Amino acid sequence: MKTHKVRQGECLSSIADENGFFWQTIWDHPDNESLKELRKDPNILQPGDTVAIPDKRLKEISEQTSQVYKYRVKNTPAKFRVRLLRDANPRSGEKYVLTVDGVEIKRGSVPSDGNIEMPIPPKARTGELVIGENEDTEIYTLNFGYLDPIETVSGVKARLNNLGFDCGTVNEKLDEETIEAIFDFQCYINHSAPTGDLDDQTRQALAKLHDEVGSS
Repeated sequence: MKTHKVRQGECLSSIADENGFFWQTIWDHPDNESLKELRKDPNILQPGDTVAIPDKRLKEISEQTSQVYKYRVKNTPAKFRVRLLRDANPRSGEKYVLTVDGVEIKRGSVPSDGNIEMPIPPKARTGELVIGENEDTEIYTLNFGYLDPIETVSGVKARLNNLGFDCGTVNEKLDEETIEAIFDFQCYINHSAPTGDLDDQTRQALAKLHDEVGSS
């Protein structure tokens, strides 16, 4: 059995795909029990985490000779989910185009609930979501696999940005722009004492709201 050191931009889906496994096989392996307990979510790994990669097992299939057989390799595409809102209301009916790693994946109209969900390649790294038309066009750059744990500043900043509380570049700097974004978020959730400080109440509320929006 080998191990893999997680790099920025990787998630369990991409790691599993590179090693020829379903992500569930690696996630549920006994040697990854401590990692599973620590991170909870296979899509949120911290750079430097160690993932155990099990040895591959040989599968034998008996077939008649002098025949031609076709075998289909199973795969498990990752899922991209986003909810498009404007002033807390779904942007239903607006046109959108999703491009992943330079390839157009889908175009259409935003559903009535604002939710868009579709499969994307497990190794996807970057994407572009274009919403609207003509002078109302908005373009969003997507970085897949870059969501760090909520315990990190980068994880907080990424979630704030995703929810519309702009704090600039995602890094480990708790700068003035980030503090202002935290303050605005605290006001939004009716924090008992909004100060811009990154306290446990704020982290928990941010993680909860982000998960709700991403899965709704």
